[in-house]
Amino acid sequence: MWVAGIDVWKRRWATVIYERAIVAPRIDDLLSELSDMAAIGIDMPIGLTSGTERREADAEARKFIGPRGSSVFPTYPREVYAALDYNTARERCLALTGGSRSISRQAYALGERVLELEEAVAVRDDTREVHPEVSFCAMAGRHLAWTKTSWNGLHERVRLLRDQQMVIPAEVTDIGDAGAEDLLDAAAAAWSATRIANGNALSLPRPPQVANGRQIAIWY
Repeated sequence: MWVAGIDVWKRRWATVIYERAIVAPRIDDLLSELSDMAAIGIDMPIGLTSGTERREADAEARKFIGPRGSSVFPTYPREVYAALDYNTARERCLALTGGSRSISRQAYALGERVLELEEAVAVRDDTREVHPEVSFCAMAGRHLAWTKTSWNGLHERVRLLRDQQMVIPAEVTDIGDAGAEDLLDAAAAAWSATRIANGNALSLPRPPQVANGRQIAIWY
């Protein structure tokens, strides 16, 4: 049984399939290449709300992670990402949040990938949203003490993956200079994909929220 974990890296998609890692510029091309996977976990929002409705998955994931909750970035309503330019997106975001919340240029730029992914997985049941820090906390059975960018945090996460028999080679030539954190995140996503394929995965929230005709949840 093969599974894959996917993370975004430098506007591309970094993928871990156990002992192999690849990158691709477009998610639909990558998913076509991964058509034989039993399950795919992606560290990217799958499913957007509209109007003033908020994604429950993001709030639940922050609670689950605890001290690392800030690693769960906010997800904005579909109307914000669909705006043709940043200024329009910012105005829509402020209007939908009663002026309490705006959107950064970086988050708006990421919206292109969010919308691309949503379209690509519209007819796929094997692809689910995951979050690496949620996965790592589930592996550990506790909150993690260190950030993933710290030396201690890096090795803590490597140790957790190895304890779960996730094989991460010391050198992966196919992904060039991809960051260590990105590769670990993709590996954690693959761990969650294994649980999804085995029918053992849990969701945040439970049961999933339904918005715009789609179930929205972070799986681990």
